Amino acid sequence: MLNAEYAKKIYYKDVEKSRARGNAITSEGVRKLSDYYVKNKIRDATGISAKDIPQELVEAKRIELKIIRLIKEKRNEQKSC
Repeated sequence: MLNAEYAKKIYYKDVEKSRARGNAITSEGVRKLSDYYVKNKIRDATGISAKDIPQELVEAKRIELKIIRLIKEKRNEQKSC
């Protein structure tokens, strides 16, 4: 519990900096499609606990998200032409 208390103290010492750091970490996970991000997407859609999601499903969802991103990118390119 000591680590939690320490983390809370550091967080409240500079809330703005802590939030910015947290947002940067989250943004990086979204950009790289980290396991954490992909599992949360699956969990939000299905209600399955993150620890119960097999790695094969994470990989499949990651591919799906890459395809969706590619489609959006192509659509945006067509709109700008």
